[in-house]
Amino acid sequence: MLSVAFTPTDSADYTSAHASVQITVNPAAAPVLSWQAPSGISYGTVLSAAQLNATAPVPGMFEYAPAAGDVLPVECIRFR
Repeated sequence: MLSVAFTPTDSADYTSAHASVQITVNPAAAPVLSWQAPSGISYGTVLSAAQLNATAPVPGMFEYAPAAGDVLPVECIRFR
Protein backbone atom coordinates (compact mmCIF):
# COMPACT_ATOMS: atom_id res chain seq x y z
CA MET A 1 0.00 0.00 0.00
CA LEU A 2 1.35 3.41 -0.95
CA SER A 3 -0.10 6.34 0.96
CA VAL A 4 0.32 10.08 0.87
CA ALA A 5 -0.93 12.81 3.19
CA PHE A 6 -1.04 16.53 2.48
CA THR A 7 -1.18 18.90 5.42
CA PRO A 8 -1.27 22.53 4.29
CA THR A 9 0.50 25.27 6.19
CA ASP A 10 -2.35 27.59 5.10
CA SER A 11 -5.37 25.78 6.51
CA ALA A 12 -7.61 28.81 5.93
CA ASP A 13 -7.43 28.40 2.13
CA TYR A 14 -6.54 24.69 1.79
CA THR A 15 -7.69 21.46 3.40
CA SER A 16 -5.82 18.33 4.30
CA ALA A 17 -5.96 15.45 1.84
CA HIS A 18 -5.09 11.75 2.05
CA ALA A 19 -4.86 9.11 -0.67
CA SER A 20 -3.80 5.47 -0.86
CA VAL A 21 -3.24 3.07 -3.72
CA GLN A 22 -2.39 -0.61 -3.85
CA ILE A 23 0.82 -1.36 -5.74
CA THR A 24 2.38 -4.65 -6.76
CA VAL A 25 6.15 -4.97 -7.03
CA ASN A 26 7.18 -7.94 -9.14
CA PRO A 27 10.63 -9.40 -8.57
CA ALA A 28 13.12 -8.82 -11.33
CA ALA A 29 14.44 -11.81 -13.21
CA ALA A 30 17.92 -12.77 -12.06
CA PRO A 31 20.49 -11.90 -14.72
CA VAL A 32 22.26 -14.77 -16.43
CA LEU A 33 26.01 -14.52 -16.01
CA SER A 34 28.33 -15.85 -18.66
CA TRP A 35 31.94 -16.62 -17.96
CA GLN A 36 34.10 -18.47 -20.44
CA ALA A 37 36.59 -20.82 -18.84
CA PRO A 38 40.00 -19.23 -19.32
CA SER A 39 43.01 -21.05 -20.67
CA GLY A 40 45.41 -22.50 -18.15
CA ILE A 41 47.96 -20.12 -16.69
CA SER A 42 51.43 -20.68 -15.29
CA TYR A 43 52.24 -20.01 -11.66
CA GLY A 44 53.19 -16.36 -11.25
CA THR A 45 50.83 -15.11 -13.96
CA VAL A 46 49.11 -11.87 -12.98
CA LEU A 47 45.31 -12.13 -13.32
CA SER A 48 43.92 -9.87 -16.01
CA ALA A 49 40.87 -9.37 -18.23
CA ALA A 50 41.89 -12.59 -20.02
CA GLN A 51 40.79 -14.56 -16.94
CA LEU A 52 38.29 -12.11 -15.41
CA ASN A 53 35.91 -11.68 -18.33
CA ALA A 54 32.38 -12.40 -17.05
CA THR A 55 29.44 -10.76 -18.88
CA ALA A 56 25.78 -10.13 -18.08
CA PRO A 57 22.87 -8.76 -20.15
CA VAL A 58 22.18 -5.95 -17.66
CA PRO A 59 24.16 -2.82 -16.80
CA GLY A 60 26.46 -3.09 -13.82
CA MET A 61 29.93 -4.08 -12.79
CA PHE A 62 31.68 -7.21 -11.56
CA GLU A 63 33.82 -7.55 -8.49
CA TYR A 64 36.35 -10.37 -8.65
CA ALA A 65 38.13 -12.07 -5.78
CA PRO A 66 40.99 -12.50 -6.34
CA ALA A 67 41.13 -9.28 -8.33
CA ALA A 68 42.90 -8.23 -11.51
CA GLY A 69 46.57 -7.76 -10.76
CA ASP A 70 46.65 -10.56 -8.17
CA VAL A 71 48.75 -13.71 -8.51
CA LEU A 72 47.10 -16.96 -7.42
CA PRO A 73 48.79 -18.70 -4.50
CA VAL A 74 50.50 -21.98 -5.29
CA GLU A 75 47.77 -24.05 -3.55
CA CYS A 76 45.32 -22.98 -6.29
CA ILE A 77 47.46 -24.63 -8.97
CA ARG A 78 46.35 -28.05 -10.25
CA PHE A 79 49.11 -30.38 -11.29
CA ARG A 80 48.48 -32.90 -14.05
